[in-house]
Amino acid sequence: MRWLPQPVQVLPEVEPLVTITRSQPFDDPAFLFEPQYRGRRALLYVRGPGAWFQTTAGGVALGFEELACAARRQLVDETLILDGVVIALDLDGKTDQRARSSGGSQLHYAAFDVLWRGRRDVRHRPLWWRKLALEQVIPRSRPILSRAYDVPEHGRALFRAAERLHYHGIVAKRRSDPYQEGVVWYRITARRPG
Repeated sequence: MRWLPQPVQVLPEVEPLVTITRSQPFDDPAFLFEPQYRGRRALLYVRGPGAWFQTTAGGVALGFEELACAARRQLVDETLILDGVVIALDLDGKTDQRARSSGGSQLHYAAFDVLWRGRRDVRHRPLWWRKLALEQVIPRSRPILSRAYDVPEHGRALFRAAERLHYHGIVAKRRSDPYQEGVVWYRITARRPG
């Protein structure tokens, strides 16, 4: 028998799911709620030793090469596509977009979904299953890479916390939904104190 090299895994170009604005937070056991961080949404592609961020418009996200390489070094999986947000953290570890422009920040990637793992496209799986897979991919938070946390059922409580912590708001996602066109994620923007 002859040995044949494995073909190189080609990762698909993924169209990120969009969020639809909803005016009021809600509670629902069918949903998971996540904080919406102030930052830049990006897909993290990992293939072999390489890694790069792709923007929601489909191009390579320039300016985040070091973060992509650092995140790659903290991941065991050889082939991945993660959905998440690049955020700037100030010296206290809080999100602060102004800190990035002034140079007083550290970039961080908070992943909230896994779309591809190994040789498997997992977008057809329900969100709750993909969240379990994400826990395996990122078992603990690190200075430049973490999982975005989620709260089952209690969107109103997370919304109040998001307002207190000055997050952009929250995102509501149905636990049973796959990652495919037609799925609706709700964005509920926090009110700013007047």
